[in-house]
Amino acid sequence: MPRSTKPQISFADWELLQQGIVLEPLLQNISDFLDDHEELIEPVRRDLQRGLKNPRTGRGGLTPQQVLRSLIVMRVKSWDYRELRERIADGYTLRQFTDFYCQPVPKHGAFNRAFNRLTPSSPAAYSRVSQSHAGGTASHARNPAADPQGTT
Repeated sequence: MPRSTKPQISFADWELLQQGIVLEPLLQNISDFLDDHEELIEPVRRDLQRGLKNPRTGRGGLTPQQVLRSLIVMRVKSWDYRELRERIADGYTLRQFTDFYCQPVPKHGAFNRAFNRLTPSSPAAYSRVSQSHAGGTASHARNPAADPQGTT
């Protein structure tokens, strides 16, 4: 049975959403941009499924939405993998932005493996979309997905 792209939220997730947590302005602009341009998720999904015999089976991992949003946070904040994992695990706003909500946050190695599966064509697609819509958002100032293989 294939996983849905938008899993049903749990009661704990709903309670978290009711807290009225406000994202910082840059992350809110990026989140709004990503919500408006869901076509950016498809290249990430293809990259994560590339080379798998049957991607619809097996253990659940990071979703394409979580991978893209976590990569953006990592690049915008200039964090390494361990700090990214710790900050997402500790912060309500980052849990909300990265779509983890009340789910357990994976270890730093899972982020590394997911980011390394992204091909250079994915960030190129993000750049094209963000540059074509640069007038309305602040996310064009720094393209956090420009270097998915970069070192931290």
